[in-house]
Amino acid sequence: MKKFILVLIVIFAFLVGVPTNYKDLDKMLLVTSIIIDVDDEGTYNIFLEGFSPTTSTSGIKQEGQRTIINVKEKDTSEIINKISSQSNLTINYTHNRVILFTKKAATRGIDEMMDLFVSAEEFVIRNYVGIWDSNLETIDDIKLNGEKFFGLYLVAQLNNSHTMASNNFNTTIRRLYNDSSIGSKTTILPVIRTKRTSAGDSLDIKCNAILKDFKYVGEIASKDIITTNMMMNEAKSAAISSRNPDITDKTIGLRMTKCKTKTDYGYKDGIFIIKKHLNVHAIYRGAQGKIKITDENIKQIEKDAEENINFNCYKIFNEYKDKNIDLIKAQENFYRRFPAESKKNNDILKNTRLDVETKVKIDFSSDPKNITF
Repeated sequence: MKKFILVLIVIFAFLVGVPTNYKDLDKMLLVTSIIIDVDDEGTYNIFLEGFSPTTSTSGIKQEGQRTIINVKEKDTSEIINKISSQSNLTINYTHNRVILFTKKAATRGIDEMMDLFVSAEEFVIRNYVGIWDSNLETIDDIKLNGEKFFGLYLVAQLNNSHTMASNNFNTTIRRLYNDSSIGSKTTILPVIRTKRTSAGDSLDIKCNAILKDFKYVGEIASKDIITTNMMMNEAKSAAISSRNPDITDKTIGLRMTKCKTKTDYGYKDGIFIIKKHLNVHAIYRGAQGKIKITDENIKQIEKDAEENINFNCYKIFNEYKDKNIDLIKAQENFYRRFPAESKKNNDILKNTRLDVETKVKIDFSSDPKNITF
């Protein structure tokens, strides 16, 4: 069923383009975000944010009034029709940016509702998916600094957070279906909440949720996501630390600027061996206490940073392995590389060994040697 849905989405992506008839646009409500909850009786509570664009000879302008549609319905086959009946405008999903599920809805399972919306003709599979961890009613009156539309603000926040800190997973619909259809069927979604102050509202990525087979099973801290992203060659930037070689109870602050990860796989005596080679570049950010920058101290800082990264990789992998949560796609890669053996063992995670080898290089814009900070 999931493969069929993916094929259907790809076909629609080719067949359906951005509307070119501006007169038709005046009659549309362009959805920018969708939030889905469910009660104890299985009735879905759905909020859609959208706008009706104004048009001119120069193109589409997102200056229309923000509109919220709220629908409650138990019969999933009637949800799309009920949403359409709430407005005299044609509901269009081309501009949708994100689908969010409450923890309660995600615990129940998100596959049925995902299938429903992605089957809509204009839906785009590059939309983000996440978990909403705030009061649903705040969507109606939220006032975000610098942006009228919740969906557009959230996507900018997700992209900026991932670029600046690599402490969240930006999971698209395409990735969700891929991750949930193969291997251990595990995927990670960012958990979003509102922060309300007298100066205005904002959105915060609280942590990340773990889903197995489209169902919420737990959370992973943002600090652990950074290490996971490094192992999966998806890290962009992050703060890392090392011991101050001149004052051993103090630390050195580094900023990772690049991380390239190569992975080797092996299988011996019933053990699946995954070896991660992490090549990390970082810049010096500061020190607790004083430090003299010498060749010897630079090498020691790099060595300590390497040991810290290795330790974190082992710690996180084994912690979640004990919970039967496959953060590094061991099951999927075992199936791809050792298909014959995988037929005899469809639960290789418990027999997976992780090896990590990290190389850290501190980059300086100029020669800092023999300078004391």
